[in-house]
Amino acid sequence: MIDPISTIHVLSIEDDSDRLVRTWLRQAESRKFQVTPAERLPDVARHFELSGYDCMLLDLGLPDSLGIETLVSARAIASELPIVVLTGVDECDVAEQSMRAGADHFLVKGNFGPDVLIETIVSAVDARRSRSVSFGQPVRCGAGALVSALPMSPMSAQIAGDMSDQLAYCGSWNRYRRASGMQF
Repeated sequence: MIDPISTIHVLSIEDDSDRLVRTWLRQAESRKFQVTPAERLPDVARHFELSGYDCMLLDLGLPDSLGIETLVSARAIASELPIVVLTGVDECDVAEQSMRAGADHFLVKGNFGPDVLIETIVSAVDARRSRSVSFGQPVRCGAGALVSALPMSPMSAQIAGDMSDQLAYCGSWNRYRRASGMQF
């Protein structure tokens, strides 16, 4: 588990309009974040080689790359780094493709606030540190997100439970619930 006092270093690869997410992290009271912003895929390689990051926030709609290929390229550069996908596309197919392509978490812009973002980043970093993740695992929807089947903190479990009724439209959520015997 991440020491609550330690700084979490985040590489944020998003277009310039996504300053809100970076602002939330910089103003977080529960954790300390060091956020390095970048806007293009070549920045991933340059920044990744220069510094040790704990997590990457990745927008699927960059000026030089769109869709799942953005994630595939980022994952090829940063194979061991937790990646939280941020996108404006609220579709389960995109979320499932992202999880299969190596995303650790998937958040839909506008469907989450600072607390969910912070919890998602901490969960992704904790999960990567505690065990090796096999991509393509079953997925679970929660708090407007699709999350790989990883150990969850109590807050994540509560969020997923609170949101389960609103996720009935998501086929991957229903398949995962049935397969895992999850009850909410």
